Amino acid sequence: MAFRTQSIKFESLGTILRDKRISENWSLEDVERKIGVPAKYLQCIEEDEFYKLPSPTYTRGFLLQYAELLGFNPEEVVNLWKKESSYSIIKEVKNKRVRRLPLVELGKEKFFDIFNSKYFFIGLVTLGVLLYLFFGIKKLIFPPEIQLFSPRTNLVTEETSLVIEGKVDDGVEVFINKQKIDDMTNDYFKVKLELERGINNIEISAKKKYSRERIIKRQIIVE
Repeated sequence: MAFRTQSIKFESLGTILRDKRISENWSLEDVERKIGVPAKYLQCIEEDEFYKLPSPTYTRGFLLQYAELLGFNPEEVVNLWKKESSYSIIKEVKNKRVRRLPLVELGKEKFFDIFNSKYFFIGLVTLGVLLYLFFGIKKLIFPPEIQLFSPRTNLVTEETSLVIEGKVDDGVEVFINKQKIDDMTNDYFKVKLELERGINNIEISAKKKYSRERIIKRQIIVE
C-alpha cells in the first residue's frame, strides 16, 4: 500500500493523529487490526499520555507504524513525540488534581504522614517492648549498683573500728569480705567492722540471683 507524506502543523501530536484517524473514519480497533498496536496504547498516544506506554522503544515503534498508516512522515512524528513526551507527566499531575506544594511544605506533609502511619505506631510499640526487655534483662543479669557512703577511698585513721554503710537496689544481697549481711533495712546496710593495725583490705560485693557480682574494694590504714 502506498502512503502519501503530509507535513505536521504545530499541534499536540496526539490531537494530530486522532484527527487524522477520524478523518479516515477509522476506530481505534480498526487501527489495531491494521498495524497490530493495541487500542489502549493508541488511545494513550492520542491523549499524549506517553508515560503510560510500555517503554520508549515500544513507543517509537508504535508511532512509526501509526504515522505511516496515517500518511505522515514517521521520523517527523517521532521527533515531535520526543519534544512532547516530557510534558505528559505534568498533564497526569493536573488530571489527578495533585496540590502543588513548596518543597518545605511537602517535606512537612511527608514527615507527618510517617507519624500518622499505622506502621509507625507498630514500630513504636515494638521498640518499647524491646527497650523494656533490654532494661529488664540488664537489671536481671548485669551487676547491681552499690552506693557506698562509708568508708572513703584510701582512708588513714587511728580508730580500730570502722562503719561500712551504703545502699543497694531491692533484692540485692550484700557481702563484706565474703560474709553475707543479713541485717538490712529498706535496702540500706550498716556494719561495724573491727580493724587491725597496719593495712586492712575490705571488699564490699553485691549480687542478685542471676546477676554478675559488683565488687568495691577499700584499703584502710590504721596507724
